Amino acid sequence: YHIFHGDKTDTRFFYPFFRSHCFINVLLKPHVYGIRDGKSIDIDGIKKITIPYPSLEEQTMIGDYFETLDNLITLHQ
Repeated sequence: YHIFHGDKTDTRFFYPFFRSHCFINVLLKPHVYGIRDGKSIDIDGIKKITIPYPSLEEQTMIGDYFETLDNLITLHQ
């Protein structure tokens, strides 16, 4: 498995991005191949994907917002 990490990152910002429709079906899809359930990823291709990288402060604010939404959804279920 390949992992992504950084010193100035808030995973609460990046986790939803990497699970989003835009990332999976638009940005990542052209770089995924194979017919098995566990598909392969063209690493050279994925390195060319532009990933949003706001300041850590903005990542934290967005992460807080997503966390609040998750908590609100849980309360209403």
